[in-house]
Amino acid sequence: MRKVMFKWLVMFLAVVLCAGVVSCKDDDDDDNGASGNSIVGTWRYDFGYNAYALMTFNEDLTRIYREYDEEDGGWWSYTFTWLQNNGKVMVIDDEDGYGDEYYNVTVTATKLTWTYNNGYGSEKQVWTRQQ
Repeated sequence: MRKVMFKWLVMFLAVVLCAGVVSCKDDDDDDNGASGNSIVGTWRYDFGYNAYALMTFNEDLTRIYREYDEEDGGWWSYTFTWLQNNGKVMVIDDEDGYGDEYYNVTVTATKLTWTYNNGYGSEKQVWTRQQ
């Protein structure tokens, strides 16, 4: 049952995203994100001493999250599917189908800022674009 609900959710989000993309030509950036204000790319978030995350948003709506923690033995990673719409980013884990919603999303040429509920309350994160 959960897989059926997940598939319907993904199909609904895909339809909403497609409708938003094709409905308003005047809202599109003329530079197609060339100014660096696109979420597509690799971002870094520092947790502290010898611990950080790298997250890559691909144009094909896949995302790779890699985290490094020297104390925990190095690298681990996850793959996700993502959608962006109206200041929100929805991220769905490819393995278990669970999703997270990030809101108040802003993207500049060098920073990705968002807020999400981490289970203990809202947390604001600022990621730095990698070259």
